[in-house]
Amino acid sequence: MDSNPIVQAIPDNSEILLEFYNFDSGERQIEKTYILKNDGIVEGTSQNSEITLSLHSKYMDGLTNKNFCSMINQANTNGDLGVDTSLSSVELAWKFKSLYAYRDCLGF
Repeated sequence: MDSNPIVQAIPDNSEILLEFYNFDSGERQIEKTYILKNDGIVEGTSQNSEITLSLHSKYMDGLTNKNFCSMINQANTNGDLGVDTSLSSVELAWKFKSLYAYRDCLGF
């Protein structure tokens, strides 16, 4: 996924948190989290992420560099994608303008 054009288009000094969750216990439980930056992806969590993409864990095993967009879109269609940000719409549009071409892919 490090070579994915979406990941490489993330602005410098910005992070997107990708978290996978399940409802196995009846409540949302986070299974794994990844920090996406323009220089790559690392497993972990961060308090500095401006955007959080929450994706049901049933998509985790099938997610690849080549199908990232289609899997995100499928999850969104199925109601299995959440997008959260603390930025206003204007701040989000300005800071992440490099991702504008991928907005449909990312669910915003």
